Amino acid sequence: MLIEVDQDRMGNIILTPKSKKIRAQMRKHNKEWLGHPDDTVFLQEGMGATEFLDLLPAPQRREVEEGWGITVRMDPWEFGHYVGHDFHEVIRP
Repeated sequence: MLIEVDQDRMGNIILTPKSKKIRAQMRKHNKEWLGHPDDTVFLQEGMGATEFLDLLPAPQRREVEEGWGITVRMDPWEFGHYVGHDFHEVIRP
């Protein structure tokens, strides 16, 4: 699946699926688990964001760190773990 990767000014990483279908699944799932619909994954600056950036090839990592958004291909099951609350078990690409 395709994921948009952006970094905010504080160094946090935001992951957003490009698929409207998956974003709708995330909103429904997060409404149930968190009480509010959200279709993004927030990786806080530091440990979570740094670990994610370390998975990217150097050129893509530089682009993100310089403020450019990129699109990456990610396994749906792996992405589901970033969402949390067992989303990896219910995601339907």
